[in-house]
Amino acid sequence: MTVSEARATFDDTKPHFDVLCSENTCVYSIVSALHFERLLRMDVAEVDTLEDTGWYKQLNALVPAMSFALDSSQRNSKSALMSTRQTKEGGEDETARTEQLAQFEKKHFGVSPPLALCVADTDRVHEYVFEAARIPEVRGASALLERLNETEIACNVFIEQFSAPEQWIIYRGGGSLLAIVPASLQKSFQDAIEEYYPKRTLTATITVVTGPVPLKEICTNLGNWVDKFSYYLDIRKRQKLNVPHFQMLPYVEQCQLCGIRPAYKHYSSEETDVSEKLFVCDACLRKRQAWDKPEVTEWLKKYLNEHDSLKELYTQGVDIDKITWCNDLSEIGRTSNGYIAMIYGDGDDIGKVRKQLNSLKGFSEFAEGLKETTRHIVFHNLATYTNRVPFSQRRRDGSTHYHPFETITLGGDDLCIIVPAQGAMEIAAGMMREFAQAAKTEPRIQKPLQRLKHQHWGMSVGALICPDHFPIYYIYELVQELLKSAKQRMRKAVWKEPDASESYINFLILKGSAIPRTAIKDLTKDLYEIHSYSMPEEKQFLTERPYPFSKFEKLLQYARRLRQEGLLPTQLHAIARALYEEREQATFDLMMRLQRMPQACAHVFRELFFDETFLPGNQRYLFPWRQDADNQNKFSTVLLDVFELMEFLHHL
Repeated sequence: MTVSEARATFDDTKPHFDVLCSENTCVYSIVSALHFERLLRMDVAEVDTLEDTGWYKQLNALVPAMSFALDSSQRNSKSALMSTRQTKEGGEDETARTEQLAQFEKKHFGVSPPLALCVADTDRVHEYVFEAARIPEVRGASALLERLNETEIACNVFIEQFSAPEQWIIYRGGGSLLAIVPASLQKSFQDAIEEYYPKRTLTATITVVTGPVPLKEICTNLGNWVDKFSYYLDIRKRQKLNVPHFQMLPYVEQCQLCGIRPAYKHYSSEETDVSEKLFVCDACLRKRQAWDKPEVTEWLKKYLNEHDSLKELYTQGVDIDKITWCNDLSEIGRTSNGYIAMIYGDGDDIGKVRKQLNSLKGFSEFAEGLKETTRHIVFHNLATYTNRVPFSQRRRDGSTHYHPFETITLGGDDLCIIVPAQGAMEIAAGMMREFAQAAKTEPRIQKPLQRLKHQHWGMSVGALICPDHFPIYYIYELVQELLKSAKQRMRKAVWKEPDASESYINFLILKGSAIPRTAIKDLTKDLYEIHSYSMPEEKQFLTERPYPFSKFEKLLQYARRLRQEGLLPTQLHAIARALYEEREQATFDLMMRLQRMPQACAHVFRELFFDETFLPGNQRYLFPWRQDADNQNKFSTVLLDVFELMEFLHHL
C-alpha cells in the first residue's frame, strides 16, 4: 500500500482504536504507529480483512500489556525482561507481559520491527542565533527556531505531510525532538524534517537519526536506546558536509545585518520603531520579521497571570499587553548605568538521568517536567529582580513599556538570558537554587532521581557582566567559556565526593570600555593572579572562582551585609588596591583599615574571614589569605569577589 493510500485508510479506521487508549498518550502513540505500519505492509484489497483476522481485537488485548509494561518500567529501573516478580496488580508476571508484546510483534510483522525511533537535534544553534549583532535579529532567530521545534514540525511535517497524529512526538524542546514513527516511513520522516529547516530559515539545519527498535524495548528499555541514538546523532553531525551556502560575488552588495550573504531587499521595520531602511538578505529578513517572539510572550503572560503577587511586582500596575520587547542592548543596560549581564545555565549530567528512563511515559513526563521547571525558574527570578521599563515615547504599536531582558534560549535543560547587570547575580543564584529544589518539588523529575544512587542534580552557570556596547556574539563566547570552566570544576567535585557534590558558577565582571581579545583563562590570569617579587615561587590569587553554589550564596550575603552597613566606596577601593600588593603588605594594609572603619563593617569582615564555608579542612588560614594544603606556595582570597558583587547587587 502506498503512503497516500495508507493515510486515507488510517483516517477511516482510527475509530477502531481511538477509544482503546485515548486517555493514555504514550499507548496511543504506539498503537496508532503500529496500525499505520500494518496498513503500509498490506495491499489495498486486504484492508477489509483486518476485521476478520481479529487485528483490532488483538490491538485491544495488547493495550493492557503495553500499559502494564510502561508503568512497571517506571517502578523499576531494571528492564522488565529481567524481572520475575509477581506484581500486586492482578498477579501478572512482568516477563509474561513483555513476552506478549514480542509475540504480537513477531506474529504480525515478522522479524522486522514495525516501529522506529526518530531522534533530532538542531545544528549549531548559537551560530545561527548570533549571526547578526542586533537584538531584533537575535530575538527573531531564537523565536524562529523555537517555533519550528515546538509547533511547525508537528503541524507541517507530521500532520500535514504524513497525516500522522501529533502524539507520535514524545518530546520536543530546546532544539531537540524524539518521536516514534512507522519503520517503513523512517527515511521519509528523516528527509522531511531535515529539508524543512533550511526551507523555512535558509541557513539553519537539523540532523535526524532514525532506526527500527523492537516493541518491547520501546516499552521497557527506551533510555538505553535513546542514549545509543544520541551517540549516532553526534557522529552524523560531525560527518555532515552539506550546509547552506550563498555565494558572494564581487559586484553584489552585502547584507547590512549579517555581512555574510548577498542582500536582495530593502526593509524598514515600523513595528520596532527603527527608522532606518536596511538592505538585507532573505535569511536576516525572516529573522527580523519574527522579532516579536509571541511564544515567549505567551509563556510570560501565562506565568504572571498565575502568580498575582509577582505580576503586581513586575508590572507595577501597567497593562501587560502594553509591555513589549526592547530594541537593543542599551535599553537593557539603561537601568544599570550602561551594564548588562548574560547568564548561561545548563543542567548537570541530564543525560545520565535520561538513560534511566525506560519507557515513553517516563521520558515524556521527565521532559515536560524539565521544560516547565526551566521556564518557571527563569520567569520567577526575572519577575522578582526586574520590572517593566517605560519607553521615552509611545511606540507605533501602542506599547508604553518594555521588558528589560532578553531570552535567547529557553528550553530543555539549558537557558541563556540577557538581563540588567543590577541584580544579575541574584537572578543566577535564584535559578540555581530553584533548579536544584526541583528534585524534591517536581514529581516528574523526582521519580527518575529516586532510582539513581549518588546522582548529582543541579545547574551549572556562567555569567558575564559587561558594558552594553560589547558585541553580543563576543559576550556569548565569553559566557560559554565561563560555563565550561564551571562544568569542569563540577565534574571534578563529583568525582571526588559524589554525595557532597553541588553545582558551580563562574562569573566575570568587565568594566572597561575596551573589548578584551584574550580567552577567559588568560583574562582571569591577567586580572587576578599576582606574582611576588620578593618570593618568586609564591602565587597570589585574588579570586577562588568557580564557586560551588553554597559559597556563592554566602558571598552574596556578605556583599549585601557590607552594603547595608554602609561601607564607603573609598574604603572599598582602597582595600581592593591593597590586595594587589605583595601578600605581607596587603595583610598589613587591610588590618590597619579594619581598625579605622566602622565597627559594624569590621564585624562583617571578621565573620567573612573566619566563615567555615570558605575554610575547608585542607587549607590554612593566613589572614586574609587561604593557603592551599596541596600547594604551599598558593594563596587566595575571596575579598575582591565580594567587592565586585557589591556594586551589582539588586537595589534594596
